Amino acid sequence: MSNHGQKLLVAELESDSDGVEHPVLDISRMYRCHARSNLPPVVAGDRVVFQIERKPATEKLTGVVSALMDRRSLLSRPDKFGRLKPVAANVDRICVVVAPLPEPHFNLTDRYIVAAELSGAAPLIIFNKADLVANDPSSRVHEMRELYTSLGYDCILVSAKSETGTGELLELLDGTTAILCGQSGVGKSALAKLLIDDQEASEIAIGALSEAVVKGRHTTTAARLYRLKAGDGFLIDSPGVREFGLWHLEQADLTHGFVEFRPFLGQCRFSDCSHTHEPDCAILLALEEGHIDPRRWQSYRATADSLDMFEIRTEV
Repeated sequence: MSNHGQKLLVAELESDSDGVEHPVLDISRMYRCHARSNLPPVVAGDRVVFQIERKPATEKLTGVVSALMDRRSLLSRPDKFGRLKPVAANVDRICVVVAPLPEPHFNLTDRYIVAAELSGAAPLIIFNKADLVANDPSSRVHEMRELYTSLGYDCILVSAKSETGTGELLELLDGTTAILCGQSGVGKSALAKLLIDDQEASEIAIGALSEAVVKGRHTTTAARLYRLKAGDGFLIDSPGVREFGLWHLEQADLTHGFVEFRPFLGQCRFSDCSHTHEPDCAILLALEEGHIDPRRWQSYRATADSLDMFEIRTEV
C-alpha cells in the first residue's frame, strides 16, 4: 500500500466469487511490516510475500516482507543525487496532471509521457483546474491538449474544484491501477480526494498553492494506493515533483519514448545519430516536413542534453 522508509503498509489479498484477488483496504486490517534486507526497494502497487508476526490481539498487526513478486510495470525516476528510485509498481495508467497554475511546460509533461511509454503503462493526460481556462481558448492548456490529442493520447479536462469531468475520468480509470503524476501544486491530492473511496479520502491532506512563489507545497509524503470511488480500480497518489529527470535513459530509449519519432527510426545516415544536428537525419527531415511538431522536438533535444548530467546509481 505504501512505503514509509523503514516501514511498509501491507494489505492482504482476498478472492471474490469469481476468483479475482483484491486487497483488503480496511486500515484496521493492514500490517505494518519490515522488509528483509536482501530485497530491492518495495513501493506502492507491489505484490509481496510476508509473514505475520504473532502478537497479542490488542497490539498492531505487524509482519516481515520476505519476497517481492514479478512486476508487470515499474515507474522509476532518478533523484538529484543520481540514485534511481522506484515510484510505483504494477501500474496500468500513468496519469499526468497538468494545470494552468503552476504554469505548464511541454518539456516536463513530455518527460512524464516518455516515462510512461517506457514503463509499460499507458499515459493519460489530465488537465485539472479547467474552470480557470474555460473562457480562454488561447491558453497553454488548450494548446497542449490539442497537441497531445493529435498524437493519440487520451486527454481529459477536469476541475477538482467544481468536480467537472470526474465522472468521465472514473470511467477511463475503471478496471485499472493508475498513478497521478505531475509537478507540485497542480491539484493531484484534491483530485485524488474526489476519485477515491470516501472512507479513505479523509486520509489525504489537501495543500494550498503558495501564492508567494506560485509553486506547490509538497503535501503528500509517500505514494499510497487507494480504491477508486466507482468501478473496479485503484489509484496511487504520489508525492509531487517539480522536475522529472530521465537521466537514467540511454538515448535510444529516450527517442523511442517519443511515439511520433518511431516511424523514422533506423533511417538516418549514422547509426548513432543524435537527431539534433547530423546530416541526412530522418527525424530532422520529418521535423522539416511537418511530421513532427517543433515543440516536441525541442522537448526531446532539451531532455537529450540532460542525459549525461548525472551518473545513475541503482538502489540496492
